[in-house]
Amino acid sequence: MNAPFRDTLQEAIAMVEANRDEGLECPCCGQLARSYWRRINSAMARDLIWLVRQSGDDLSWVDLHEEAPIQVQQSRELARLAHWGLIEEKLQDSERGARTSGIWRPTYQGIRFARGQIAVAAYVKLYDNRVLEFSSDRTTVWESLGKHFDFDELWRGY
Repeated sequence: MNAPFRDTLQEAIAMVEANRDEGLECPCCGQLARSYWRRINSAMARDLIWLVRQSGDDLSWVDLHEEAPIQVQQSRELARLAHWGLIEEKLQDSERGARTSGIWRPTYQGIRFARGQIAVAAYVKLYDNRVLEFSSDRTTVWESLGKHFDFDELWRGY
């Protein structure tokens, strides 16, 4: 790679990094480049409680395509909890050909959050599906569930 092209690419990268909070059109590909804050919402909290119950005390892997109720499958929010370290995905089987494995389990942190034992960052700042920072604001599972869900009812089952 010649030096002028590399310098131009480095300048483009620096420009995107410097302006991604406000958002800009990437000078290389034209795509919108913007970071954003994401909150743990009620569907995420509900789905995490389901995953913790489904996984059990032995932290079994759960195949969402096979085992998840329709509410979890339709919300498509569960996987986002990986940004907080509350769940983890099983490594992809290269023979399956899918983009992701679809097989998840809660982490110990996720179990403690779902049971109301800890608070976690209310927001994560994301860019290109990577965590840039966590908010100093904290949230509990009850706050994340909001008024639409009954915590005790969720623990008893859907």
